[in-house]
Amino acid sequence: MTAHAIGSRLRITEKTVVKHKENLYEKLRVHDRVTAINEARFLGLISPEPPVG
Repeated sequence: MTAHAIGSRLRITEKTVVKHKENLYEKLRVHDRVTAINEARFLGLISPEPPVG
């Protein structure tokens, strides 16, 4: 999902989405989306399986 699509869905600006993403990457010490997801799963921050449906 793009930053624009996420922003539209959450009713925030694309710039805000990008900033939140940058902050998240910094906290997880990663540089891309896939690595961020894997690290969050490893740390137990998100469920190991994607939602069904």
